Amino acid sequence: MMDTIQFGEVIFDKSYLFARRGSSELRFTRSERTLLKLFTKNVRKVLTRDQLLDALAGVGSEVSDRNIDYLVNRLRAKLGDNARRPSLIGTQYGEGYVWLAGPENETTATDALLVIGPVFGLQHLKADQRPQLFLSQLQAALDGQTAKDQPVLLDLTGSITRNGAGRMRFSLDVSLHPEGGHLHCALVLRDATARDVLHVARVTLDANGTPTQPSSIWKIAEAIKGSMWRRLTLGPGIAIPQDEPLEMRMYKAGRLLSRSDRSWLEAGTQLAREREMNPNDTLTCLMWATYLLLRVLYGNPNKLLTIEDFNAVAAEIEGLVLDRLHDIQHDPIYLLGAARLLLLTGRGHTALAAQLAEQAFASSAAFAAAFSVLGQIRACIGDTDAALLLYEKGFELCEPDSEFLVALFTQRLTTLLAANRRAELDTACAEFYAARPGERMKFGLFFAPPEALPDDLRLLLNQLTADRARSLVSFAYCLAAQRYEREEHRENLLRGIVGHAVSRFGPEVVPHQVWHAAPRLAQTHGVHLP
Repeated sequence: MMDTIQFGEVIFDKSYLFARRGSSELRFTRSERTLLKLFTKNVRKVLTRDQLLDALAGVGSEVSDRNIDYLVNRLRAKLGDNARRPSLIGTQYGEGYVWLAGPENETTATDALLVIGPVFGLQHLKADQRPQLFLSQLQAALDGQTAKDQPVLLDLTGSITRNGAGRMRFSLDVSLHPEGGHLHCALVLRDATARDVLHVARVTLDANGTPTQPSSIWKIAEAIKGSMWRRLTLGPGIAIPQDEPLEMRMYKAGRLLSRSDRSWLEAGTQLAREREMNPNDTLTCLMWATYLLLRVLYGNPNKLLTIEDFNAVAAEIEGLVLDRLHDIQHDPIYLLGAARLLLLTGRGHTALAAQLAEQAFASSAAFAAAFSVLGQIRACIGDTDAALLLYEKGFELCEPDSEFLVALFTQRLTTLLAANRRAELDTACAEFYAARPGERMKFGLFFAPPEALPDDLRLLLNQLTADRARSLVSFAYCLAAQRYEREEHRENLLRGIVGHAVSRFGPEVVPHQVWHAAPRLAQTHGVHLP
């Protein structure tokens, strides 16, 4: 049977219509298939009779409580499972039943970040445990540092690669060569799709399976991880319409290569190594500037943002980008990254950012990234209709449920808020929060009308300290309002969050730079500007 899964001595097909035990072929009724699917999806979890009845409710006639025991016993008989010494279905007295066996082999697709294998040369090393020991340790070192839902798999026989079971981003081919008492291992990291060679390493193991070089398994894993990070961030070098902006690539790479919830830190850790090795490398410097932006956008939620801190970061970003513009003229993704960085510093580079973005758009197919940057530029100079149209074009090229989609959505909401298109903004907010409920607590106070707040956002406001409220106002000013050229747009962007903060803590909670950016708003709240 193709596409099978084995529990104990029984091999099922994935529909659970058929199974094989020894030389016998088994066939299951619809009710039995329903129970099998529920059991095997909940390995070693107690399922009550009520849960089993609920699963059977739409199947047919066998839905009464007394028939549950009958069905379970009938399954046990077909599966050859002894009720007194069960290996598959156990009875949890007073509670229900539990499926005891984990899957022994499963040929369904498993998505993986990296597959270590195939391994060449094992046929000559049948009694040698060093390859298994070394590669298992390498797998553990890599898997322990990467995303939980994108595992690192060890494929000694090449079955994963050969069967094409699942999608993998990278593969690590391993070649073994024994010589004397040593075992030489050649490691070749490849992009699993393009098959480009990204990293090559040679490791020699002693008689105990320990690398003879100073490089530990941890350092070998770090080098492999660094090469994966560069490919995930830089891409294959040819821009395509669906390419995301540089900061999104870095953010996603950080999420894949980190077990931390604050995965943006991974970009900083990796870039610190890159800068140490190549301090004057243009692309590394530009990515460091991008990381500084990520640190503001996705940084420590417990660290309060001040306008002074942001200005210091913006000045560093400005210097890094301007010093290296001449070196990135032929790379559209980096040009777009530079344009966005210069725009977001709020230091008067809107015209230069527009020039760089237009140049990148005219010379490449990086449409999605270009639509995002060009839309922000159009919004900042006051052409909100053009901005919204560019965002809509970007939506068409976005991956569903991606962070880039979230970024585009917040750009769209920000532009609608700046234009004071309240009805459209409320509709767009409802759509956004329905798709991503968690974002309401992040952005709700920014996009809510300045009038009465709904109960959940009122509770959120009441939980803020004065310092936290000041930080939120500073965030709205630094990352949005100060970039907009029209005073009325700045006022619209700040009116809600400023109004909420002032209602809770008074006008002193608002930094003076914010009042000067929107003087009529200051007048509304009785603040007299010097």
